[in-house]
Amino acid sequence: MNEPVYKHFKICTISVRSKNPIPMEKFLQFLTIKTKLSCKNLGRSYGWRERYNEAEKLIITGGVMRGVEYLDAIEFGEKLQNPYNNYVNPFYLFPLMTSEGKAFFKEHYRDEIKNLIKAAEENVFEAKNQIEREMAIVKELEKIQEDR
Repeated sequence: MNEPVYKHFKICTISVRSKNPIPMEKFLQFLTIKTKLSCKNLGRSYGWRERYNEAEKLIITGGVMRGVEYLDAIEFGEKLQNPYNNYVNPFYLFPLMTSEGKAFFKEHYRDEIKNLIKAAEENVFEAKNQIEREMAIVKELEKIQEDR
């Protein structure tokens, strides 16, 4: 497999606008590294906060709603999940996370994982059917070739 399977997980599942936003305080407890709070990020005066760890090329954005800061986005590495920017889902941070954090995100993405499994199983079923159809064509063509 050339790419990590978690490349298929949605980034927006952790957004502050998602149905189940994650409190930033909780998220930060899952990290095994320290972050610094930026004083220069865009939107700071409107409740947007940015934390970073330069050594790990990590930027974590949070938004404050009703007095609580929630995780909104993660930027990590360089274009790991898509070719346009550095935004990633939390699975890319597993090397920097505690076991509790890993367990939390496996549960948080449970429905999405189930849907991806179902879609992959359907693809396998279709691929097997396509192989059977192609093998039947090969046999017919070989028979025609033999009857010359």
